[in-house]
Amino acid sequence: VDSETEHRLVASLSEATQGISVVIASHRLSSFDDLDWVLVLRDGSVVEQGTPADLKTGGQVFSALYRQSAASEEMEMLK
Repeated sequence: VDSETEHRLVASLSEATQGISVVIASHRLSSFDDLDWVLVLRDGSVVEQGTPADLKTGGQVFSALYRQSAASEEMEMLK
C-alpha cells in the first residue's frame, strides 16, 4: 500500500486495539513511530529492541534501516 493508506490503516488499527498487544511486521519503518516497542529481527534472532525513538538514535540496525527508508519515501513523494 502507499504511505498515506498505510498511515490510515495504522491509525485505525491503533484505535481499534486500545489496551491490546498487537504484533506488526513491516518493512516500512515510518509506520513504527506510534508503536510502544520494536523488536528488530535478523535471521530469526532479536538483534535490537526498544522504543522507536531510542532505536532511531541509538540503534545500529534500526537507525540505518530508518535512514534508508526515509530517503526512499522522500524519493517516492517527489515522483
